Amino acid sequence: MIGCGWGRTKWDLRVEEVLQSWLNTPYLAFRCEKGVGVDCVRFAFPGFLDEMYGFARTKIQKFPPDGALHNPRKARGAMRAILKLYPAHRRLEDADMIEAGDIGVCRLTANSGPGHAVIASAHPMSFYHTTSRGVTTTSYHNLQHLVSIYRPTDKDQWS
Repeated sequence: MIGCGWGRTKWDLRVEEVLQSWLNTPYLAFRCEKGVGVDCVRFAFPGFLDEMYGFARTKIQKFPPDGALHNPRKARGAMRAILKLYPAHRRLEDADMIEAGDIGVCRLTANSGPGHAVIASAHPMSFYHTTSRGVTTTSYHNLQHLVSIYRPTDKDQWS
């Protein structure tokens, strides 16, 4: 199990405000427009993070929504490219507390590459993510194949 609980931070209210503002945004592949459409990767990178930082970064490359299943190596390369756009981060260890705004990466199956992004809520054991029905919440226990969680290490720059 990644993370040993939920920690509180001074950013909890802002994180929850931003995440709630995305609720019910429909799923739309390769888009990142609040209320119009977003996919799970773009909801986290750049949607949520860019809103928290207060500026837009370079748009991320397009890759097939099912790429994690068919080409795990390419999916891992895409994940590395996305993380390079946000270099101030660290991967959580099992003993770390999860904080609001941490980004989780899931596999779609036990053998696939990274294929789904989730964002930790300020509410313990709760994540926001995009499904075929749009942006919604889920429980930590419903996340299958959660393989890593990343924390921005420069949250002091969040707006």
